[in-house]
Amino acid sequence: MKEWKNRIVVLCTRIERLESLGEVASDLAESLGCGVSFLYVREEGLLELPIFSDTDGSDEAIRRAISEGLGDRANGWAVFVHDADPADRILLEAEREKARLILTDRNDGVERIVRHSPAPIFVAADRSAHPLREVLIVLDPAFTLPAATGAIDTAATIAASDAQLRCFMDYELILDRADPSIDPVVGAMTPEILAQEEADLIERTRERFESLCRERGQAAEFNIGEGGMVDEILQRSRGSGADLLILVPQDRETLLADAAPDIVREASADVLILYGNWWE
Repeated sequence: MKEWKNRIVVLCTRIERLESLGEVASDLAESLGCGVSFLYVREEGLLELPIFSDTDGSDEAIRRAISEGLGDRANGWAVFVHDADPADRILLEAEREKARLILTDRNDGVERIVRHSPAPIFVAADRSAHPLREVLIVLDPAFTLPAATGAIDTAATIAASDAQLRCFMDYELILDRADPSIDPVVGAMTPEILAQEEADLIERTRERFESLCRERGQAAEFNIGEGGMVDEILQRSRGSGADLLILVPQDRETLLADAAPDIVREASADVLILYGNWWE
């Protein structure tokens, strides 16, 4: 597992989300045993909201107002105010602190944060449900055992003690078989041979996935899809009533990694992204 410090860095860009993000940060910090750095980042040039109209407008006055707004849950938290690009600032802070987790809401820079984060990312929904009682863990078809077990263990740590954890895998079929390929050993790979190879791969992937879930005592659903990974995962998440959707792309090059920013944008639940190679 990568060497993380015991720190959550939180990005808040909207004062109206202060209380809800503070609640999520408090729950996560307690579950993971982490400290918290809470960043309120104003886009450069933007005016402050009326909530700060009774301050002198200085960063220190605004920082004190934020600390008061967070209440007792923020005892011991580090609170910062920045004028910067929010995505740039949180990515820099997470790298600097070797953060264990980035927590943010769905702001304009969230897709960039998802694509470039050096740490796991928790994206809180506008109405986060806490404690988390329905968790859907989406494993990459290219998953490794450390990645899968790490994600399941993380889900059990941050969810309610009586939470229902479910594992899901979407294997997307690639239907274009018009051009045969050449294998240096067996020669021409006809469409029929390619189809059989993919069928064999699907079955091996299914067996690995279901075997892992049985060993961990998790409910499992394996789906062979043709409609696109984003739609398949969102449909399954909504159908299960998930409070938390955990995406576990094996690395940044897989179909699941490519789908992650769109899933974050469209999901009604909280989304946690745990790239599998963080455990390796």
